[in-house]
Amino acid sequence: MNFSFEEYGNAFLAVHLHRLRELVSAQCDKLYKDGGSKIPSHCTSLLLILPGNSNLSVMQLAAHLDYSHQLINQRVGILENLNLIERLPDSDDKRRKIIRLTPAGKREARKVRKLLEDIRYAIDQLVTELDVDLLPKLQQAEHALQSNPIYLRSATRQ
Repeated sequence: MNFSFEEYGNAFLAVHLHRLRELVSAQCDKLYKDGGSKIPSHCTSLLLILPGNSNLSVMQLAAHLDYSHQLINQRVGILENLNLIERLPDSDDKRRKIIRLTPAGKREARKVRKLLEDIRYAIDQLVTELDVDLLPKLQQAEHALQSNPIYLRSATRQ
């Protein structure tokens, strides 16, 4: 079988970004585990947004983090199973549940904040090694594709 993603260059950018995301996540998960954290790294943003926002629903969390409702619900379930967050009834709206950190969740959030300093240091080393600041470039690419999507860019190919 003679197939290589590299043969198609940037056409498989999404594959390479996915691989990089998986690699970074796996390595951050190891750092978290070695640092005594219980959570998977992909739940970090949810854990960290809650201390300052104690009366948010899943829908509000999804809007704040710019993730889908389904993804937030899945991550809430993970953190709930770890006894780091709890769902409480909303006194104003019986259909709505408020997501709140438990005392263990507050301790976990403090631990994760310290581990993020280690991750930032490691990524800063990578940025220096590569001589490219990845985050601004990724943000720039995201904004550029939001304003001019791939399907429109490809339409100009003659």
